[in-house]
Amino acid sequence: MPGSRDTTDPAQQTVEGKPVRLSREGRVILAVAAASLALRVAFAAAGDIFQDEALHWWETRHPGVQFSPQPPMASLIVQASLAVLGHGTLALRAGSLLWGTGAIVLAWLIGRDMFGRGVGLWAAAIVACSPLLFGIGSVTGPDAPLVFFWLLTLWTGWRAAQGESRWWWVLCGLAVAAGFYSKYMMVLAVASAAVVLCATRQGRALLRTPWPWVALALGVGLFAPVFLGWNVHHGWPAFRYHLGARHVWEVSPDRVAKYLAAHAGAWSPLLWVGIWVGMVTAGRLWRRGDWRGAWLGVFGALPILFFVVPSVLTERKMLRVHWDEMGYATGAIALAATLSPDGFRPHVRRAWRGFAVVGLALGALTIVVFWVGSVWPRVPMALGVRPPMRQALGWRELAQAVQKTPNWSSRPNPPPLVADSFATMFCVGFHLRRTESMYALAHERNAQYGMVGKLADWHADERALVEAMARRPGPVLYVHDHRVSGKRLRAPEPTRMRRYFAEVEPLETVTVAHGDRVYRSYGLYACRGWTGRTTRLPGGKGD
Repeated sequence: MPGSRDTTDPAQQTVEGKPVRLSREGRVILAVAAASLALRVAFAAAGDIFQDEALHWWETRHPGVQFSPQPPMASLIVQASLAVLGHGTLALRAGSLLWGTGAIVLAWLIGRDMFGRGVGLWAAAIVACSPLLFGIGSVTGPDAPLVFFWLLTLWTGWRAAQGESRWWWVLCGLAVAAGFYSKYMMVLAVASAAVVLCATRQGRALLRTPWPWVALALGVGLFAPVFLGWNVHHGWPAFRYHLGARHVWEVSPDRVAKYLAAHAGAWSPLLWVGIWVGMVTAGRLWRRGDWRGAWLGVFGALPILFFVVPSVLTERKMLRVHWDEMGYATGAIALAATLSPDGFRPHVRRAWRGFAVVGLALGALTIVVFWVGSVWPRVPMALGVRPPMRQALGWRELAQAVQKTPNWSSRPNPPPLVADSFATMFCVGFHLRRTESMYALAHERNAQYGMVGKLADWHADERALVEAMARRPGPVLYVHDHRVSGKRLRAPEPTRMRRYFAEVEPLETVTVAHGDRVYRSYGLYACRGWTGRTTRLPGGKGD
């Protein structure tokens, strides 16, 4: 390729010069990917669901694609997997299981094509042993496909930049478009590619050809018209939510340390340190004129640095450690590159290899502990430790209690079920396999998570409840998620629902506990006589 130098080693040239076969390297990669997949399948089948997963299921029950709060990729994959596998948590999570496995394979391909076989194997192992990547590859959401298409963009972009075939540019553009349909943060992949191409001699030579522009046109052109058309029709909800409604702005510079510390825990401390060392090494390679360092360094560091700014300016609880996951996934490959002859001198590389082995072992141990605590939550409960997925406990039991409640699920057209949170409504609805006659009242949380417009469109908000009660007088079933603090319930009494209903009758309490320690608690109440005022937060349809 013009302006570049051959940085492949003989091992890589051998791989690329022969037909694809199941070599020893291939068998190792299959074993790593299969082991990770087996653990994640067991986790997906045993664990209960999160509110976001239930949201994607609710979206499949309503016609049309949605671009708020997230693009439609996760919901479309859920719809396809449920059609093939039937209803259940494993079917709900099947897509992410495949995306997570694909990320391991892509890490191997990127490491192998850039630095040789050894680095490819290390890269796959590091991605497989990263606790956060294991987690997002186990549950349904936009994150697993985002990481997959981010790495696919990096790999196809790199192959295209080597001048192998113009079709690699087309594949790169398609990967970008698919990433946009997964999560809006894919825009940082376009920014990363722009930096690499504009800031390197080899990249500027490529920009004088039409092919990078073809990839850009494909990536943006296949997404932007549909995205903008939907937002125009619905009142620009995606822009209003992501650029303003979800954030609570407050300056707090000391939050950066807490934000980074949370990352160290989510990625495993040694792997987190190693990933940063890998990105520093990528920068050193770039300074020496090796543009492999530019690809890994920019695609790794740019999304991480981008989210450091909101960590200073926004409320901590709305800043998630997985927002910059694609940067750390790239950094995992950069960490593997430090173990190549181009990374460090031999004596340093030997010591660093030992550090990497210990880091992999600690990451794998963290995954196993997380897996055991999630699949068998009674284990950490017996040790006096909060289960790692406490927010996903009890939904099945709650749905079973609702099913046993007289006069609710025994009828084809049951009375309304009301929840104080859309999360409760979504999760109970998933286990009951129904979305009809279900309503949510928690307006503050609805706005915070971009649910106001969705609930209105789905006739599941407060106003729709009042209309349903007017058509059909009688009691409603209120499902209350009690707030738990240690051994005590912070809000065990139905104080909230008394603001809405004249009569409140407790029916049953569903509690997840071990000994005298309560982890989750839900209450069922029969409520009559609407006394509240219907309200609508600013923003209206599409929020």
